[in-house]
Amino acid sequence: PVAFSFRSFKSLMFISAGLIDMLNKRELEAVILHELGHIKRQASLLKMSVSLLRLFSPLSLIARFHHDADEEEVYADKLAAKLQKTKRYINSAKRKIDAFESAKQVN
Repeated sequence: PVAFSFRSFKSLMFISAGLIDMLNKRELEAVILHELGHIKRQASLLKMSVSLLRLFSPLSLIARFHHDADEEEVYADKLAAKLQKTKRYINSAKRKIDAFESAKQVN
């Protein structure tokens, strides 16, 4: 299960079928709102820069880019919670995704 967004000339969002199967309607809505938060802030360039930096430089773990990426995630989560008037669904979606990732690493 995966979701991501990208903004260049057009805004694009990808939600995998696995994620759709895993989440209920309100959780899926929260994920979509979260990704719209990234699009709104035009965060895709920052996310791509952070990914490339992490790939090529172990020092990136202490770089400001890491902090900025975390701030983007917090902003996107807060936007989803604000628009849904609760943190319940974004938190529930994140728990399900984290549980899936943990189970995948064990196997």
